[in-house]
Amino acid sequence: MSRRVLRLDLHVHTRRSYDAFTTLEEAISTAKQRGLDGLAITDHDVAPVSLDQAYADRDMILIPGIEVSAKDGHILALGVSGPVPRGFPVGDTVDGIHDLNGIAVVAHPFSLLHGVGWNPKNAALADAIEVLNSNSNLFSYQTWRSHRLAQTLQKPITAGSDSHIPKTIGNAYTVVEAEGTSLDAILSAILRGNVRPAGVSTSMIDKLSKVALRIKSRVLAGRDPE
Repeated sequence: MSRRVLRLDLHVHTRRSYDAFTTLEEAISTAKQRGLDGLAITDHDVAPVSLDQAYADRDMILIPGIEVSAKDGHILALGVSGPVPRGFPVGDTVDGIHDLNGIAVVAHPFSLLHGVGWNPKNAALADAIEVLNSNSNLFSYQTWRSHRLAQTLQKPITAGSDSHIPKTIGNAYTVVEAEGTSLDAILSAILRGNVRPAGVSTSMIDKLSKVALRIKSRVLAGRDPE
């Protein structure tokens, strides 16, 4: 089988995340418009998109995933076949991801609240490091420091938009050179390091748009039903 060069946004949220405002259909259509080959749907601490659903759209690769809230930070579970419990130490979380045939990626390693990278021993337990996250604050600094962490630990690198609204999908993506488009081929390519991160920071306007939507949703949720 010939090698394929795929542009994959490996960190995307839909409305199944408490803080996101994108439907799966919007995610797919936006990804197509932006020239992506696929997405990893990584909603917070919920069961992943089913494999049947993931491969229903032949024009777009969908990778089932979860952003797992481990005890010490967030871990992306890519390619998992079921839910991964939250709240456990990183090592147990990574083991749980492997048990479900997935790979574990440290998300936004130096996020102040959810970064596993502050403890390199924990980060070393994962399979790869997300070195470029469009939604990161202090984007240039966090990208540089995440690259250094990955180099120190000799881990493969990924990139993702960490999108919560349709407009920001594809702001960052991972170029993956894989032996085909199957889930196994893509995950194997990531583990081998046949990857290259690409992308830019999400604009402050778009970050504020997400905040405004969260405030609006909370206000509406707090209203008494008519």
